[in-house]
Amino acid sequence: MKEKDFQAKLRKQLKARGCLVFNLAGNMYTGSGIPDLYIQHPNWGGWIELKVDKNKLTPLQSAFLKELGHKGANSLKATYHNTGGRIEINKFTREGIGKPFFCESIEEFVTMLLRNRG
Repeated sequence: MKEKDFQAKLRKQLKARGCLVFNLAGNMYTGSGIPDLYIQHPNWGGWIELKVDKNKLTPLQSAFLKELGHKGANSLKATYHNTGGRIEINKFTREGIGKPFFCESIEEFVTMLLRNRG
């Protein structure tokens, strides 16, 4: 799966669960380093940068996510692994980058996000 396909499937799942989903990256109005998506739901709001397989954050993306986490905003990097279909999640917090955790599917990832209250 390519990143654009991961994004489309994730957006579809989020919208089906009542989320507002904003794609802010990659247009002429936003600067470099802005995460791919901003999500708003009564149980969770925050920023998500999407990657596939071994794609890495750019220095600007990493700096932006760290700054968001330092300011207390929910900010995640979600990496879809084509081998096995698992999603690796890294949370950026005031303390730094948390230990990665895994979801077995996009559906599980969305469920995990929307159960979280912060």
